[in-house]
Amino acid sequence: MRVACLYVEDLALVALLRADVTEELAGRALVVTDGDGGRALVLGASAAAQHAGVRAGQTVAQAGARCPEVLTRVMSAQSMRATLEALGEVGESVSPRVELVAPEDVRAPGAVGMAFVDVGGLGQLYASERQLGTELWARATKLGLEPRVAIAGSKATAEILCRAHVGVTVAPADAAAERALLAPLPVSALSPSPRVAETLQRWGVRSVGALAALPAERVALRLGEEAVRLGALARAEPAGRHEAPLAPTPRPLLLEERAEWEYAIESLEPLSFVLRGVLDRVVARAVLRGMACASFMLELELEPRGREQRTVVVAAPTREAASLLMLARAMLESQPPVAGVRAVTVRAEARAVRGQQLQFFAPPRPAPERLATTLARLQAMVGSGRVGAPALAATHRVGAFEVAEFRADVEVGPAAGGRRLALHALRPARVAEVFFERGVMTYLRAEGVAGRVVGYGGPWRVTADWWTGQPYGRDYYDIELEGGGLYRAFREHAQGTWHVDARYD
Repeated sequence: MRVACLYVEDLALVALLRADVTEELAGRALVVTDGDGGRALVLGASAAAQHAGVRAGQTVAQAGARCPEVLTRVMSAQSMRATLEALGEVGESVSPRVELVAPEDVRAPGAVGMAFVDVGGLGQLYASERQLGTELWARATKLGLEPRVAIAGSKATAEILCRAHVGVTVAPADAAAERALLAPLPVSALSPSPRVAETLQRWGVRSVGALAALPAERVALRLGEEAVRLGALARAEPAGRHEAPLAPTPRPLLLEERAEWEYAIESLEPLSFVLRGVLDRVVARAVLRGMACASFMLELELEPRGREQRTVVVAAPTREAASLLMLARAMLESQPPVAGVRAVTVRAEARAVRGQQLQFFAPPRPAPERLATTLARLQAMVGSGRVGAPALAATHRVGAFEVAEFRADVEVGPAAGGRRLALHALRPARVAEVFFERGVMTYLRAEGVAGRVVGYGGPWRVTADWWTGQPYGRDYYDIELEGGGLYRAFREHAQGTWHVDARYD
């Protein structure tokens, strides 16, 4: 078994920086806290803040004393959840077996997030495990995760290597070589409790190799069950929660990303800039899953308080962020927020893109990805609900239809039984005059249509919506004129007027 560990330290800080699409916090002395006020705990500190002496676990007042220019931001549970989901999707981009490990307490200083990926049997896809680890690191970095990556023979060893090394680390497949790789690491890489760490320090045990060399039974008698677990980890043996096999975590089909900023945005252009960054990240996550983005929801947090939601319907799933942004802009232009926006959350539905089945005796259809992009662009231009395929509406009104999802894979068979009449609809229907003699239709006249009636059929009565305040009733006739013209006409029940609405070709 070979397992890759994707390890994100200072999860709260990484989540905050991912949500800062405007990059106004980049390079600043910054801390993320569990609440407001001077007594709030620092959960994570940026490199500039750490250089000034700020550490996770301090209070905001202590951080301010060490670095007066430090910026404070409150932890966002939504951003942390989105960060963990993105980490799992990076693992799923190479393997279906991914176990996502969230911190037991998201408010604990220095909380980390991890994903374990079963990478056994991927030798046919990657030249080496080093290349696989580098690819995982690159994909996670593209999503703003800044992870550590390690590949080893067990979850325990991979996690230890991630805690001890920055970047990509690959342990040899040989058990003895793997133990030799762990041996020089400090005992702190095993995350011992303060009591055990202090005891080992007094004994002079400072490396993993030194702990592995101690007699397991005697250490257990003196330090208890935790020492048994630590010794097994030092010898690269399964122990504790790492004894369980890798348990894949099911992934939700909803992609959620969030962005927040310090000052409220009042106009559409800067808000569109922020939305583009969020949608780029949503699309990147969908691509990692091998899917595309369908309809999505915008949740706007307003200044000073309040929320508004907008649902953006996408005609077909697409992987083009620019098309999604056009739809979002059109929605915001038609329904602008009532106040300045302080944060935005995008929740998009991930859908698989239908494949294209080629045929021997038919021309190729448009590529599904291009078709979806075209439909999304058309929808952005003409409005939501106006792009798709016509479908019959649940009514007897003639000509009534609904807009349904457009599908290019619907087969239309050839006409059976030879030739068929084609109905050429006239829109709008033309006002007509119909003449009768002794109850027999004799002459029809309308714009562009005039002639003696040589035969007709009907009436065929159509009624609908009689239970409403606007009942619908018509009598339809098929009328043949002298000279061969064949038309469809109807008489309105309410007004008694005649119209010609179609020609048979």
